[in-house]
Amino acid sequence: MKRAIIRAINSFRGAKTVSVGFDGYIDRIFKVRQHAASNRNYIETMSQFGSYIVGKAGKSCSLELQQVGEKIGGNMPNYASALSHLGIAVNCIGTLGWPHVHPLFQNGLSRCNLLSVGQPGKCDALEFWDGKVMLTHNQNIDSLNFETLAARIDVREVSALFTGGDLIAFFNWSEMKGATSIWSGLWGSIGEQLPKSLPMLVDFSDCSGRSPREIREILQVLGRYQKACSVCYSMNLNEAEQFALKLGLSTGDPQELARTLYRQLQPEMVVIHLLNGCVYAANETQGYIPNKLIPNPMLLTGAGDNFNAGLSFGMMLGLPIESALLLGNAVSGYYIFHGQSPDRIQLADWLEEY
Repeated sequence: MKRAIIRAINSFRGAKTVSVGFDGYIDRIFKVRQHAASNRNYIETMSQFGSYIVGKAGKSCSLELQQVGEKIGGNMPNYASALSHLGIAVNCIGTLGWPHVHPLFQNGLSRCNLLSVGQPGKCDALEFWDGKVMLTHNQNIDSLNFETLAARIDVREVSALFTGGDLIAFFNWSEMKGATSIWSGLWGSIGEQLPKSLPMLVDFSDCSGRSPREIREILQVLGRYQKACSVCYSMNLNEAEQFALKLGLSTGDPQELARTLYRQLQPEMVVIHLLNGCVYAANETQGYIPNKLIPNPMLLTGAGDNFNAGLSFGMMLGLPIESALLLGNAVSGYYIFHGQSPDRIQLADWLEEY
């Protein structure tokens, strides 16, 4: 399998286009440590962080945040950046700065075609070895809906981008209050023009702040897309569990959860990415694709978006499902280990080691 993937990567000539929306954040990345002179080490795990906070209940406490980076953020920009490193032409429609694109996005997405419709959100990410805590500031993106988008950008141009490429991707429904309006409004503009079975990737993000009614509403909208597109739902384990609980579904182990969501949502495929690989459920097939666990990650924020980029790249290469998922694992693993997304040469070398 690995050799076939490497041959496909090496033979790729860069004639694929993806259109993606609709968020955009500026991320500040922090490590956390205690103030005490006797304990200057970083808090390494989520459980240590949680235990420390719980132990201070009824009191007060202070922790030191050491900023280790500032970068473009949000699911759409992270995904677009990773895909562009692999030689895919990416059209980005999102909150990248208004009325002018923010310099961070101009630099970080320099390979992409940028269409901005609003100011970015902000996110402070507390990173640990086994996960991260995302503290988001959504004031700037909460007011964005389809009406605002249509007033700030030519919808005909957006429609042409989404109907003229090789794959489309929608991200971060959970954190954008107007996302249902945007996804539904865009369907009214592009639904009849979408190529039959156009690949479509959807990542809802963490739906814990959304109600069951809201989830059912967006699933009705996506049901229209599923009639025209080949839709893949991609989630991490927490997102998948939250989604299932809000729909009143049983969770079980990750593989059973993927099957349950697949039966309920009826897309082309459901993928759940884990720390040590991913599970998937599709028509008459399911499975687990292991990943190399990185013990000392350089960067976690954006790892899921890099997984989605690798998966999308594999789909556009025409790889079988398991090979495309392995490519998702590989791009994510490279990103976690090196703190940046790979280009095609780096990805092929990583697969040789992997």
